[in-house]
Amino acid sequence: MDADEREERWLKVLAGKHEGEVTDADREAVSLRQAVLSAREPEASGRELDDSLARLMFRLRRERLLGHERPRLYWAAAAVAATVVLGVSLSLMRPETEVPQPEESVSRGVSWPQELTDADPPALAVKLVDDLKALGISATRSAEGPTVIVKARIPNREDPVLAAVLARYRLKAPPDGTLDVRIRPAPR
Repeated sequence: MDADEREERWLKVLAGKHEGEVTDADREAVSLRQAVLSAREPEASGRELDDSLARLMFRLRRERLLGHERPRLYWAAAAVAATVVLGVSLSLMRPETEVPQPEESVSRGVSWPQELTDADPPALAVKLVDDLKALGISATRSAEGPTVIVKARIPNREDPVLAAVLARYRLKAPPDGTLDVRIRPAPR
């Protein structure tokens, strides 16, 4: 008989619901039951109650139910287990996320060419140079075969008007202030 079964049996005997023969191990519960029932009656003596209480205290100490050592350890273990379960549950419920990549690579002190494709690269280069000149930025254009190159020095890359013009062409302000755009013909 394991500890849980003994405890169940002891509690049944204490409640008066146990059927069958009372063993030596159950005598404590029978005595305690009698003490509790006799406490209701005025003729119960203090000596009987003291004996029953002493037996109850002995049993509680023997089963380690009296004191705080075991319950504290039990609750600490339960709290750790609950925390682990909660952490695993939340990590499984979280949607998979990708690490965001920066929109532009930052290279200090070096200009990086930005590339565009257009059906008419020279016409797009003329429009871009004209828009930059309208902002007071001097820009040059040159050709390398079918590719047209536009270069300009950007004095204030934080200018919102400049950012709007560059955004129309899907360009970004360069980190070093040197705009270098390669316009290639669109594939046919």
